[in-house]
Amino acid sequence: MSLVSTKDDFNIIDGEINILSESLFKLGQNSFESALKNSVSKETSEIVSKLVLENDKKEVISSLKEILKKAEFVELVVAVELSSKFTTKIASLVKKSISQNAVLDIKVDKNVIAGAIFSFRGKYLDLSINKKLEEILKNYV
Repeated sequence: MSLVSTKDDFNIIDGEINILSESLFKLGQNSFESALKNSVSKETSEIVSKLVLENDKKEVISSLKEILKKAEFVELVVAVELSSKFTTKIASLVKKSISQNAVLDIKVDKNVIAGAIFSFRGKYLDLSINKKLEEILKNYV
């Protein structure tokens, strides 16, 4: 799951694994080798190529599908789009803190003020300023 930090990453990798899975039973331009070369990202191609050197293609694809099934989505609500560098840092922290199978499902909500809101396995953690502002306003209104 090292290539998978966000739900977008997950969807891309899942699609590529499905393309490779379908290509296992095809010949010529649609063969596994052709799909590996032309239909998936360079990163996916390199990883799968290394794995199939030592293992059966079908087993590799089956194992990769099983790994993807273990993904645990962590909803992250923020006010603005995050840079890829910042997203990578947050994903790394979440994987260390919560689960190695964690995948960020990032949503942008302009109503969130400075911070983030996390939801995972039915738990909710509001680290935005919204909550603090609401508490302050309740005390003065």
